[in-house]
Amino acid sequence: MIRNLRPLPKKRMSKRPKVSLQGATFVSYSPVEYALSLPEIVAIIASFCPLYSVRGKNNLMTVSKLWHKVISESDFYDNVSFRNLIKDCLKSPEGVIYILRDEKLLPYLTKERLLELIGCHKEFALHLLENEIMSGLCQYDLFRLASHHHEVGLFILKNEKYRKEFSDVGVSSLGHNHPKIADYLFNTQPNILDLAINEKSHPDIVRQMLNHSDNFNRLYAVGIVRDVAFKYLDVLVESCKDKKAFEFLKRFEINTPADFIQNLINLFEGGWLNWQHLIYLGCHHAEIAINILKTPTLLENINPDVIIAFGRYHKSVAMHILTTEKIYKKLNGNNLFSVCNFHFEAIEYLFNQPELLKKISMFFIKFIAYKHPKIGLAILKTEDYFTQLTSSELECIGCSGNSAVIEHILLTSVLYNKLTIENLEKICRANPRVVRKILYSSHLHKEIEAFHLERLRVVNEYISQLPPVDIAFDVSRLAKLWNVEKNTVDSVVNATLAI
Repeated sequence: MIRNLRPLPKKRMSKRPKVSLQGATFVSYSPVEYALSLPEIVAIIASFCPLYSVRGKNNLMTVSKLWHKVISESDFYDNVSFRNLIKDCLKSPEGVIYILRDEKLLPYLTKERLLELIGCHKEFALHLLENEIMSGLCQYDLFRLASHHHEVGLFILKNEKYRKEFSDVGVSSLGHNHPKIADYLFNTQPNILDLAINEKSHPDIVRQMLNHSDNFNRLYAVGIVRDVAFKYLDVLVESCKDKKAFEFLKRFEINTPADFIQNLINLFEGGWLNWQHLIYLGCHHAEIAINILKTPTLLENINPDVIIAFGRYHKSVAMHILTTEKIYKKLNGNNLFSVCNFHFEAIEYLFNQPELLKKISMFFIKFIAYKHPKIGLAILKTEDYFTQLTSSELECIGCSGNSAVIEHILLTSVLYNKLTIENLEKICRANPRVVRKILYSSHLHKEIEAFHLERLRVVNEYISQLPPVDIAFDVSRLAKLWNVEKNTVDSVVNATLAI
């Protein structure tokens, strides 16, 4: 910093010519912008800061503002951070290559997350499959690899070495979210009914099934054509109005999903729909579920299993159940847990309602704490709960990987004194960065007992020596050979690999 900078004398300042801006042309051109438009320059910059290059060349302009967001191991442990990382890599697939090149990050990737990360980069994933780097993977591993790009899924299905790992249901599962894979299966798979009946089937898949006369007849023959059509009401009124099995659509002049919902009770009372149809519709459509629960004659005949099914699929239905006394009084603690477990807002409401919360046993509370870290941290700080937690339940909560939860467990004597060394190791492996933070922060040492600090040192030394998953080094080696600009392995490298 320059100090004692004095202003110019007034006389000299007054002699400076005034510059008129009238008629001037302003140019926003920046040499930096031009430089960053050149792949060669970007590659050189990325070679000096490989972790930052995952942010993409478009963001190198703002490197000083985003430097604190450099990829670290915590992005692989925390579920929310990892999901955001996946979104970034789908937008900028080159980020996958830069991450995989950094061997320091490999130990922090589980096999499941490594495969999902690779799957974000279509060309690289296909290259690994072609070169049999992925041979030996099971059905679930391959499914995870193909979750983002249908081209990867089609390659797996067309290659006998990989396809043999799949069951018939597994093969159909690949087509649930990818209509192009479904098209392929329509022409090659002898039994494609699983495509239609799976609850995650894409609406385009259902539409194709209903519009294809042979497929429609097959669904009708086995008695599931209505179940398939009822998944998407817009597809129902569009594809089934002229079909005999759905003549009620014309009779009741149902032309839109709203028309169908409005006539639902009339269809049931008239015998066009049975009880099972109502339950199925309620599971797939929140508005229908709430209509059923608000109809006294129907609510009387509903058992807890149906209420659970309605609530777990729809957050709005779960909240309606929790706020309606006539409904929640039908449920025990197990039922309430099943209704709320998939919806954070419902869980949060439950924990603020003593009358409902007292029904929930500690067995279920530990699962809530694991799945919802914010609630888990509150449980760990509430004496009525943490005093009842066993070592295995604490381990379950800690293995969520949430840094705030793990740090609280490791710094609270009444909690860490319950843990065996095995419990401690599993919790620390879920997010090793928290352990290192404690060990490297001397002011935190005062908060914990000496024996516990020593245990943390032993565990940290052990987990720091754990190798990456078996395929990680091979994948990293190929990532280092990958030409990011050409989006392929150079021909010279390919020839070397072949030899």
